[in-house]
Amino acid sequence: MMPAESQRTPGHALRLRDWAIAFLLAMAFKALYSAVGTLQLQWLLWPLATLLNAIDGFAFKPTATGEWLDADRGLIIVKACAGGNFLIASWLGYLWRWRTRTPGPVARLDSSSGSGLRFGLRLGPSLGLRLGISLALRALAAAWLTTLIANTLRILLIAHGQDDLSMITGLSAADSHRLIGIVIYFGILTLQLAGTRTLLAAPAIYFGIVVLVPWLHGLMAGRGGINASHAAWTTALPLVAVLSYGLWRLCHRYALEHKRQHQKADDDLPNGRH
Repeated sequence: MMPAESQRTPGHALRLRDWAIAFLLAMAFKALYSAVGTLQLQWLLWPLATLLNAIDGFAFKPTATGEWLDADRGLIIVKACAGGNFLIASWLGYLWRWRTRTPGPVARLDSSSGSGLRFGLRLGPSLGLRLGISLALRALAAAWLTTLIANTLRILLIAHGQDDLSMITGLSAADSHRLIGIVIYFGILTLQLAGTRTLLAAPAIYFGIVVLVPWLHGLMAGRGGINASHAAWTTALPLVAVLSYGLWRLCHRYALEHKRQHQKADDDLPNGRH
């Protein structure tokens, strides 16, 4: 028997089949989330209300229907505040971020020795399934925490800045409310995926979960589509953000190249002619 050796070899742990399963799970969760009532979402709403009460002096109390009311400030946390769409998007984001992560040394049979155990990336079906489930659960836990943070920031901005935003921009209260949500959710998802070297990952996931999945779900339910205004807001703001960032990167790269060429031209000049 050959001695066991441990190695961590990076590789694509998630394949196209895995992403198809993840998308189907996202669709199933979206359908379940739409079907349940507010009382069934306390695993998202209770921590949110508790955290807000602790950090900013809110006085949210549960109602009989599962919502949370701060009567003094006239604020109420409803089902839409649970951030179910963002939870799905964040979960997919963590799966994407960790898609090449190797969970650790993995045992496999060494074909050269016939019976020896070595460590590598080749997994048996059952072991690979367990590692995939482990990755999905870790991503779900991270997404739950990220959703809690995003929801908290969103409600804090709504409570303290929505009226000012409406006054400055001339937007209605509903549009200001929507704008704050898009900025927070898309912004945090973008930060979550920072460093993955995939510029379009965040807008693709966000657009897919907030627009594409509801559209598909509406078609399957016979409703025929989604609200056009909601789709326009959700698509336009991330698109503007991505195009702005891409333009900034292009200008930055052009400036660096221009500076490099100017420096090279100075270096090529004879001494005394700089």
